[in-house]
Amino acid sequence: MNPKKVVLRADLEDRLRFESMLADLSSRFVNLPSADVDHEIEDAQRRICECLGLDVSALWQKSGEEPHDFLMTHLYRALGGPPVPERMDARDYFPWCLEQILKGENVRLSNVSEAPAAVPAPAGAPPIGAVVSALPAGRVTTPKDGIEYYNCAGVFYRSTFQGNNLVYVVVQQP
Repeated sequence: MNPKKVVLRADLEDRLRFESMLADLSSRFVNLPSADVDHEIEDAQRRICECLGLDVSALWQKSGEEPHDFLMTHLYRALGGPPVPERMDARDYFPWCLEQILKGENVRLSNVSEAPAAVPAPAGAPPIGAVVSALPAGRVTTPKDGIEYYNCAGVFYRSTFQGNNLVYVVVQQP
Protein backbone atom coordinates (compact mmCIF):
# COMPACT_ATOMS: atom_id res chain seq x y z
CA MET A 1 0.00 0.00 0.00
CA ASN A 2 1.14 3.54 -0.77
CA PRO A 3 2.76 5.18 2.33
CA LYS A 4 0.59 8.27 1.84
CA LYS A 5 -2.55 6.11 1.89
CA VAL A 6 -1.35 4.39 5.07
CA VAL A 7 -1.02 7.77 6.80
CA LEU A 8 -4.42 8.93 5.51
CA ARG A 9 -6.05 5.69 6.65
CA ALA A 10 -4.50 6.02 10.13
CA ASP A 11 -5.69 9.64 10.33
CA LEU A 12 -9.22 8.61 9.34
CA GLU A 13 -9.24 5.78 11.88
CA ASP A 14 -8.07 8.19 14.62
CA ARG A 15 -10.77 10.67 13.67
CA LEU A 16 -13.46 7.98 13.62
CA ARG A 17 -12.31 6.71 17.04
CA PHE A 18 -12.43 10.25 18.46
CA GLU A 19 -15.83 11.09 16.97
CA SER A 20 -17.27 7.76 18.16
CA MET A 21 -15.98 8.48 21.66
CA LEU A 22 -17.55 11.98 21.58
CA ALA A 23 -20.89 10.52 20.47
CA ASP A 24 -20.73 7.98 23.31
CA LEU A 25 -19.82 10.70 25.84
CA SER A 26 -22.65 12.93 24.64
CA SER A 27 -25.18 10.11 24.98
CA ARG A 28 -24.12 9.52 28.60
CA PHE A 29 -25.32 13.00 29.59
CA VAL A 30 -28.84 12.55 28.19
CA ASN A 31 -31.31 12.07 31.07
CA LEU A 32 -28.42 11.82 33.53
CA PRO A 33 -29.48 12.43 37.16
CA SER A 34 -27.88 15.62 38.47
CA ALA A 35 -26.16 13.67 41.26
CA ASP A 36 -24.12 11.79 38.62
CA VAL A 37 -23.05 14.76 36.46
CA ASP A 38 -19.73 15.47 38.23
CA HIS A 39 -18.65 11.83 37.99
CA GLU A 40 -19.51 11.70 34.27
CA ILE A 41 -17.63 14.94 33.61
CA GLU A 42 -14.53 13.52 35.30
CA ASP A 43 -14.84 10.27 33.34
CA ALA A 44 -15.27 12.27 30.12
CA GLN A 45 -12.12 14.25 30.90
CA ARG A 46 -10.22 11.00 31.45
CA ARG A 47 -11.46 9.44 28.21
CA ILE A 48 -10.71 12.56 26.14
CA CYS A 49 -7.20 12.83 27.62
CA GLU A 50 -6.52 9.16 26.94
CA CYS A 51 -7.83 9.42 23.38
CA LEU A 52 -5.79 12.54 22.56
CA GLY A 53 -2.70 11.63 24.58
CA LEU A 54 -3.11 14.56 26.99
CA ASP A 55 -1.84 14.64 30.58
CA VAL A 56 -4.21 17.23 32.06
CA SER A 57 -7.75 18.50 31.58
CA ALA A 58 -9.22 21.28 33.70
CA LEU A 59 -12.69 22.79 33.50
CA TRP A 60 -13.34 26.28 34.80
CA GLN A 61 -16.67 27.89 35.55
CA LYS A 62 -17.66 31.50 35.92
CA SER A 63 -18.56 31.87 39.55
CA GLY A 64 -20.05 35.21 40.40
CA GLU A 65 -20.86 38.71 39.42
CA GLU A 66 -17.28 39.85 38.87
CA PRO A 67 -15.96 39.22 35.34
CA HIS A 68 -12.73 37.73 36.68
CA ASP A 69 -14.37 35.16 38.98
CA PHE A 70 -13.58 31.80 37.40
CA LEU A 71 -13.06 28.73 39.56
CA MET A 72 -11.76 25.32 38.55
CA THR A 73 -14.55 22.77 39.01
CA HIS A 74 -13.09 19.59 37.52
CA LEU A 75 -9.53 18.34 37.09
CA TYR A 76 -8.10 15.23 35.50
CA ARG A 77 -4.36 14.51 35.74
CA ALA A 78 -3.12 11.29 34.15
CA LEU A 79 0.07 11.37 36.16
CA GLY A 80 -1.50 12.45 39.44
CA GLY A 81 0.35 15.15 41.27
CA PRO A 82 0.27 17.11 44.50
CA PRO A 83 -3.11 17.83 46.06
CA VAL A 84 -4.84 20.90 44.70
CA PRO A 85 -6.66 23.43 46.85
CA GLU A 86 -10.42 23.00 47.09
CA ARG A 87 -10.85 26.35 45.36
CA MET A 88 -8.53 27.52 42.62
CA ASP A 89 -9.07 31.06 41.44
CA ALA A 90 -7.86 31.71 37.89
CA ARG A 91 -6.57 35.17 38.95
CA ASP A 92 -4.06 33.45 41.20
CA TYR A 93 -2.99 30.52 39.07
CA PHE A 94 -3.41 31.57 35.44
CA PRO A 95 -3.64 35.36 35.25
CA TRP A 96 -2.48 35.55 31.63
CA CYS A 97 -5.01 32.92 30.47
CA LEU A 98 -7.80 34.68 32.34
CA GLU A 99 -6.83 37.99 30.73
CA GLN A 100 -7.05 36.39 27.27
CA ILE A 101 -10.44 34.81 28.01
CA LEU A 102 -11.84 38.10 29.28
CA LYS A 103 -10.72 39.67 25.97
CA GLY A 104 -12.74 37.00 24.14
CA GLU A 105 -9.64 35.14 22.93
CA ASN A 106 -9.26 31.37 22.80
CA VAL A 107 -6.41 29.92 24.86
CA ARG A 108 -4.63 26.80 23.67
CA LEU A 109 -1.43 25.72 25.38
CA SER A 110 0.41 22.47 24.78
CA ASN A 111 2.35 23.18 27.96
CA VAL A 112 1.62 25.54 30.85
CA SER A 113 5.10 26.99 30.42
CA GLU A 114 3.87 28.59 27.16
CA ALA A 115 1.83 31.09 29.20
CA PRO A 116 3.90 34.12 30.10
CA ALA A 117 4.44 34.52 33.82
CA ALA A 118 3.08 37.76 35.24
CA VAL A 119 6.13 38.27 37.44
CA PRO A 120 9.07 35.90 37.84
CA ALA A 121 9.16 34.17 41.23
CA PRO A 122 12.14 34.82 43.51
CA ALA A 123 14.93 32.23 43.33
CA GLY A 124 14.21 29.24 45.55
CA ALA A 125 10.51 30.16 45.89
CA PRO A 126 7.97 27.34 46.14
CA PRO A 127 6.11 26.78 42.85
CA ILE A 128 2.75 28.37 42.10
CA GLY A 129 0.10 26.06 43.53
CA ALA A 130 2.25 24.72 46.38
CA VAL A 131 0.25 24.34 49.59
CA VAL A 132 1.67 25.08 53.05
CA SER A 133 0.05 24.81 56.46
CA ALA A 134 1.73 27.93 57.91
CA LEU A 135 3.10 31.17 56.51
CA PRO A 136 6.77 32.08 56.81
CA ALA A 137 7.71 34.82 59.25
CA GLY A 138 7.80 38.44 58.10
CA ARG A 139 4.68 38.38 55.97
CA VAL A 140 2.96 41.54 54.82
CA THR A 141 -0.81 41.48 54.22
CA THR A 142 -1.69 42.82 50.77
CA PRO A 143 -5.41 43.28 49.99
CA LYS A 144 -6.48 43.31 46.34
CA ASP A 145 -10.03 43.18 44.94
CA GLY A 146 -11.38 42.27 48.38
CA ILE A 147 -9.00 39.34 48.83
CA GLU A 148 -6.14 39.21 51.34
CA TYR A 149 -2.81 38.06 49.97
CA TYR A 150 0.28 37.50 52.08
CA ASN A 151 3.63 38.68 50.72
CA CYS A 152 6.53 36.75 52.21
CA ALA A 153 9.79 38.03 50.70
CA GLY A 154 8.24 38.31 47.25
CA VAL A 155 6.31 35.02 47.40
CA PHE A 156 2.55 35.56 47.55
CA TYR A 157 0.11 33.31 49.37
CA ARG A 158 -3.67 33.16 49.59
CA SER A 159 -5.55 31.38 52.36
CA THR A 160 -8.02 28.61 51.58
CA PHE A 161 -9.44 25.50 53.19
CA GLN A 162 -8.63 21.86 52.51
CA GLY A 163 -11.40 20.06 54.28
CA ASN A 164 -11.51 21.71 57.71
CA ASN A 165 -7.88 22.84 57.63
CA LEU A 166 -6.77 26.38 56.87
CA VAL A 167 -3.87 26.28 54.40
CA TYR A 168 -2.00 28.76 52.23
CA VAL A 169 -1.46 28.41 48.50
CA VAL A 170 1.41 30.02 46.59
CA VAL A 171 -0.08 32.29 43.90
CA GLN A 172 1.07 34.76 41.25
CA GLN A 173 1.68 38.29 42.49
CA PRO A 174 -1.74 39.97 42.54
